[in-house]
Formats: sequence, C-alpha cells, structure tokens
Amino acid sequence: MKRECLAQQVVAAQGAPAPRVVACADDYMVMERLEGRPQMVIEFPAIVLEVPRLITLPHRHAAALNLVHSLDAQPLLDAFAAAGIDGTPDGWLDRAEHVIHEYALDGVRPALEWLRANAPHPSQVSICHGDLFGANILEKRGRITGIIDWNLVTVADPALDVGGQLAAYEMSATPGPRVIAWFSMGFGRLLSWGLRASYRRYRHLDRKTVVYYSVMRAFTEMTFKIGMIAQMERTGETIRLATWNPAQCARYIRRRTGVKVTI
Repeated sequence: MKRECLAQQVVAAQGAPAPRVVACADDYMVMERLEGRPQMVIEFPAIVLEVPRLITLPHRHAAALNLVHSLDAQPLLDAFAAAGIDGTPDGWLDRAEHVIHEYALDGVRPALEWLRANAPHPSQVSICHGDLFGANILEKRGRITGIIDWNLVTVADPALDVGGQLAAYEMSATPGPRVIAWFSMGFGRLLSWGLRASYRRYRHLDRKTVVYYSVMRAFTEMTFKIGMIAQMERTGETIRLATWNPAQCARYIRRRTGVKVTI
C-alpha cells in the first residue's frame, strides 16, 4: 500500500494523470475518482464488444507507456529510499525467492537462477508502472484521463513494462471459455507485434532486455500464483487468484530461455 501511495504522489506531482491520494494507511488508501473508461475491458463477455477498439489499442497503449517512462525517476527513488522500499526489479525476485523457500517450490528455482545470472544493467532507468495494460488506463474521447493501480511500480529499464505487457498479450490471461482464450492468444500476438512497432516511435529498446523482462513477468506471475495456491491448501483460506496459467508460463519461459521448470 505504501509503495502505491508514494508512486501516485510522485507521478501526480509531475503532472501524470494518477489519482490524487487523500489518505493512506497500512491497509487502505483513499483517492480521487478519475473520469474516463478503461482502455480495454478483459472480462468475458465484455471483451467481445471491445474487438473494434482493439485495432487501435497498440498505439494507444504505447502512448500511455511513454507517458510514464518520460517521468523523472529520481523523486520516486528518493521516496522509496526514505520509506525503506526496494523499488528495483531485484525486489520482485527477492519476493519470489521467499515464496519458493516458504512453500518448497524448488521446481521453479532454475528460472530464478537464470534471471539472477542474466539481469541486464541499463545505463538509464525510468519509472515503470509494472502492470500498465488496458484495464489500468482510463480514456475519454481518445485522451488519457487516468493511470491507476500502481502497486507494482518499479524503477528499471523501460523494457520491464514493455516486456511484461508482451508476455501478457502473448499468453492471454483473459478469463472465460477456452475458445475465448484461444482467440485472445491469437489476437494477442497481433497486439504484441503492434505494441513493439508503436513503442519504437518513442525509444529504442534492446531486444534481449525486452525478452528478459517478458520471462521475468511470466516467472513472477507463475511463482506468486502457485504460492497462493499452496497457501490456500495450507491454511484453508480463500484467496482471489490472478488468471495467469502457471503451466503456460512455464512453457513460455522454456521457449525463451531453454530452462525447464516443474510446477
């Protein structure tokens, strides 16, 4: 909660359309309500009605990514340092490693080792939203009116955001019947191609770095989800799970790294 609160305060101060925080505590945050509608609705059956708007999604998505990546990262780094928050990609790998240890998920450890060994070293970093897909971007008459859900914000190479969203497009975490998932995966590959081309108008990204962060997104989503499943089995409590498919993430990782993980 503190990470999200600080991020919204910092980016809003720079003119980004993030909700103004009214109050923040350890377990809640009150913020202003922004106008606009989501850039993309991913729930079935609403996503069927979104198909015409998906044609223009890549360039609108790229514009939102560029808006965030053009902000000054130093104020956020300073705010995180003062709050004792690790705002780097290593922080997410550390959290994943904790989950692996807590629930004995040794089968996914080879992917973590690959990520540790192949971490890129960017010369410049940006504020990265961490989950900047259509449902977290608000628009009104083609204008971006809000960017929400900053709880995964990280300071890193912009490739973290782009690679993460390419993984989301290419694997499709869209809930609903299997035929919808198949359609989403096929169309997601077109969206992935479009996002690459559209973002290239703003800045060049190293291809290997983009692939690295695609793998990192698949790995963290896979690890956190199977960790939550293990937690439910241990405690009996019910937890709302993300729609990412761990087995699909494992295949995605193997195709791009040659590293086999078992779930």
